[in-house]
Amino acid sequence: METGERMRRSLILPRSSCQPMPKSDELIETLAAYAHAAWSRRMRYLFEASATSSDGYVTIPKTLADRWKRQMETEYADLPETEKKSDIIEATRIVRVFCEAGLLE
Repeated sequence: METGERMRRSLILPRSSCQPMPKSDELIETLAAYAHAAWSRRMRYLFEASATSSDGYVTIPKTLADRWKRQMETEYADLPETEKKSDIIEATRIVRVFCEAGLLE
């Protein structure tokens, strides 16, 4: 097995119980593409919400920085319903990836 493939599988598939499925490499690539797209959406939002100075420094507004710090320290179950919405949207996108891969109906 190629080193990169071995590393990917060791990161994702527990040795004790999970066996690679047919198409698992395809699924990993699809999920990696999804993860990159999700990260890109977050970064785009971050940069659009922030101020860029003439020397190129980017400053996150304090209100957003405070909110994001609070959210990252809060378990999902403890978030207000209004703040759970974006996580539900992300989860729905992930389920769509599995459906399109034929792993869910």
